[in-house]
Amino acid sequence: MKLDFQGSNISDVMLNIVKEFHLNSATEAFGLSIEVKGFDSQGDVIENNFIRNRFDNFLQHKSLQPIRTVANTIFPENLWNKRLERKILYNRYNLIIPKLLKCPKNRLGLYFNRMINYPGGSGNINQLEEIISYYKSGTRRRSAFQISIWSPEHDLKNVPQRGFPCLQHIVFAPNKSKLMSFAFYASQYLFERAYGNALGICNLSKFVAHELGIELNSVKIFVGIEKLNMPMKDVSQFLNLMKTEESCES
Repeated sequence: MKLDFQGSNISDVMLNIVKEFHLNSATEAFGLSIEVKGFDSQGDVIENNFIRNRFDNFLQHKSLQPIRTVANTIFPENLWNKRLERKILYNRYNLIIPKLLKCPKNRLGLYFNRMINYPGGSGNINQLEEIISYYKSGTRRRSAFQISIWSPEHDLKNVPQRGFPCLQHIVFAPNKSKLMSFAFYASQYLFERAYGNALGICNLSKFVAHELGIELNSVKIFVGIEKLNMPMKDVSQFLNLMKTEESCES
């Protein structure tokens, strides 16, 4: 089974992964990698609206969260205004954390919250602000530009199922005038999370690139265990719907 997927359009990449699972009747894949290399002049990831809408319609039919909701758990793009200081983004997010934590799905934690309020021995750490400040002050040490999500103190629990955090670590790699990002997921649900997670990492990387004053070049995501978590007949239904509607539009 193919394990490496890359392309200039995130929608095509996600659809190709689904097709590969279906082709091999696979329920999970070990060591999957996803690379997105298509961004416009504003740093926005390139998408195919037709494919994106079909994914969202399918997620809605299965009573799952839409792509945008999943992406916002990693980077709340709706709170960011690139024309304003980044501390305003942090402040806006911190104000709504109590409300977000009331949602049962968020009871164990929030990804962006771990980035800007990582629990430390002497107080919470805004990891995003630290790495941006390091770079802007002239630091170019590669190991300085990384963010941890998983906290042994909070997340290392002997329970059969937990759910958060699947995203473990993010590395930003500025290289002269370009930025590459690398993210690692211990595990991930293909339909329920993969598209939204990838979009969220891309949006986060866009924010970091903007604040560093460089161009976003590529985003690569490594997944320890990619899980289908859905009957294969539903995948067949999804792909058949894609073919039918593509034929209607052509």
